[in-house]
Amino acid sequence: MTDPKKVSLRRAADWKLPKVDWDQCPDPLLGRDKWSHPTLLSSGIFHPAARLKDRLASFGNAFRGIRNMCATQQNAWIHAIATFIVFSAGVVFRISNLEWCCLILCFMAVWSTEAMNTAVELVTDLASPEFHPIAGKAKDVAAGAVLIAAIGSMIVGAIVFVPYAWTMIAPD
Repeated sequence: MTDPKKVSLRRAADWKLPKVDWDQCPDPLLGRDKWSHPTLLSSGIFHPAARLKDRLASFGNAFRGIRNMCATQQNAWIHAIATFIVFSAGVVFRISNLEWCCLILCFMAVWSTEAMNTAVELVTDLASPEFHPIAGKAKDVAAGAVLIAAIGSMIVGAIVFVPYAWTMIAPD
């Protein structure tokens, strides 16, 4: 008796997929010609109609989201102040390139989780305008992710800056 896993793998290797004429395929989501749709094709190749203007517009959307987060979230201001203080300390102490890389990864972790937390809060408020315990749990989990990133970043900051601070306090 043959192993069913080997049979299915052999059959999958023998599959002959039909050739698709992509020029004749309409876009099922937009109901228009696929080639006029400025996104990626399913094969992952940039769409021929995609323009630099469309790519730059997506950056504008991203910057608008960051601006919205900073304008509406008090914790984002706390992160901004902490980022400025840590960045300034790095310049003052002339930390190494590796230490800069560690701090930049921490900045990215905290800011990314704060952005995701803001997005989760906004979507949760949209989906459940009145209080719902599951919506509250979703917000708590997202806030917990920010806390994990912030605590980890504080630990990395201590590992980076305590030796520099110690040499200032006790030179020898």
